[in-house]
Amino acid sequence: MSNIALYLKPQYALNQVTLYGLLGYGQVKLDDGATHSENSFQWGLGANFSATDTIDVFVDYTRLYDDNGFDDLSPANDFSVDTINVGVSYNF
Repeated sequence: MSNIALYLKPQYALNQVTLYGLLGYGQVKLDDGATHSENSFQWGLGANFSATDTIDVFVDYTRLYDDNGFDDLSPANDFSVDTINVGVSYNF
C-alpha cells in the first residue's frame, strides 16, 4: 500500500502537547496481485509531545479511504483504509 496526499494541519498547543487535525486529499494505491488506485478526501487526528527542546514524539490516526457503498449494493464490498502512525521528530 502507498499513499500520496496534501494535508492542512490545524493545531492547538497545550504546554508540551500539541493536538492537531489533518484534512486533505490524496491517492491510495493497494496491491493485492492487481493494483487498485483511489483518489479521495482524507482526514485524521493526532497529538505531538515535546519530550525535549529538540525531540518530539507523535501519534496520529488517519482515514485514507472509505468506500461508502454507493457504487455497489453489497455491504460485503465496502472497505476502508486507516493508519496509525507513531514517530519521533528532531527539531534543529
